[in-house]
Amino acid sequence: MTTRLTVFFRQLLWLLLCQLPVTALFAQQYKGSWYGTLDARFQQLVLAFHVQETAPGVFTATMDSPNQKAFGLKMDTAFVANDSLYIKFAAANITYAAALVNDTALHGYFRQGMRIPLNMTHKPIAVAPPKRPQTPKPPFDYNVLDTTYFNADKSIRFGATLTYPKAHRRYPVILLITGSGQQDRDENLFDHKPFAIIADYLAKKGYAVLRVDDRGAGKSTGQFKDATSADFAKDVLAGVAFLKTLPMVDPKQIGLMGHSEGGCIAAMVASQSRDVAFVISLAGVGVNGKELMVQQGIDAGLAGGYLQPQDVEMTRKGLQIIQDIITTVPNAEEGLAKVRAAMSAYEEEFPDSVRKRYYAIADSLQRDQQLESVVKRHYEPWLHFLVSADFRDYWKKVRVPVLALNGSKDLQVADGPNLKAIRQAVESNGNKRVTTVSLPGLNHLFQHCKTCLVNEYADLEESLAPELLEQIGTWLANNVK
Repeated sequence: MTTRLTVFFRQLLWLLLCQLPVTALFAQQYKGSWYGTLDARFQQLVLAFHVQETAPGVFTATMDSPNQKAFGLKMDTAFVANDSLYIKFAAANITYAAALVNDTALHGYFRQGMRIPLNMTHKPIAVAPPKRPQTPKPPFDYNVLDTTYFNADKSIRFGATLTYPKAHRRYPVILLITGSGQQDRDENLFDHKPFAIIADYLAKKGYAVLRVDDRGAGKSTGQFKDATSADFAKDVLAGVAFLKTLPMVDPKQIGLMGHSEGGCIAAMVASQSRDVAFVISLAGVGVNGKELMVQQGIDAGLAGGYLQPQDVEMTRKGLQIIQDIITTVPNAEEGLAKVRAAMSAYEEEFPDSVRKRYYAIADSLQRDQQLESVVKRHYEPWLHFLVSADFRDYWKKVRVPVLALNGSKDLQVADGPNLKAIRQAVESNGNKRVTTVSLPGLNHLFQHCKTCLVNEYADLEESLAPELLEQIGTWLANNVK
């Protein structure tokens, strides 16, 4: 009996050992670079996954999104199970699951909020460089100075470009402030370089312009992670101090021009510094952070077709519940628990017809995961500062000339409520030198748009609408000596 069992186990072990090379060989078929085109709503994106096997059956993966200029993004997990490859990128809420077909293709689904078919092969897909006809090209008929400077305690070095006319005299100067997210000095997004275009336009009009790499970007040092708008305001103050030392700059004519969050930062700096002579806000926020986030959700949902008009008020109330908790409960875990309880109770108020549509969007597990992701992100320092702030408090303290511009199709910072809030706040201190303009048909980047959604930015050739530049030039001519 013992001999028979020994023989049996030896045979079983032999069979298992024989299977290992087959399994390893099968898993190897998933290695390599995979390419496919994701047919997302309103946009097609080329994606690539680069899969490596670091040990038998142990995989790692990186992802490229060439259309979005994103390369080498490290995935959290990659593994093979049940004849399929699974990849997950938690930071962006991305998963990809696909089965191997004929050892040459992957057929599966990409999920990021929505579940979209994505088939991939080993054949690379060329992505043509986008056309950006407005980007300035040398030679320039003005001075271009690549420079660096430090903040007050020398802990951060800033890389920057100063452009100014060639005549030897002092010029009014505009310091450009980027929007949210880590940006370089040109505010480069999908190869659009709006700050380079603005600097080129204004240098030809007789102004000096300083554009600066954000902390940790380009030639700037410093820690970007966990920094807030208040920290970025200190960075701008360092830029103002630097400009005051330059022989080609009129120290009494230093202005700030900020885009999006940069517009808010311009107001923050102008509210505390007497060295700021004027402010130009490009899609800057005038309301409080809670109002901003609620309006963003509704506008993007309607434009993207994810929200039906009859559900707007229901959605508005739900978003307000979430924002109210996040801005009053300081702890993330406690905040998440309260949001889950509040939203569960709120769902009970839905009519049957609404509940059916709501549940059709995603299963309960996915909804819960998305809610957790959203809430935790709102407790990160940068976003928590933004949603907790009331930017009217800063605009009320601005006593210099102000130009505030928005696009009428802006889905991130709605023109109506924000322009109105900026005007009312500035005028409340007796400052009547405020001009607000909504530019018809322009999105958040001041491009002429069609869908006007974020994912359209890359597809548009236009980087900046000419009428935006004309508005800035005319206002400066009338308000800055």
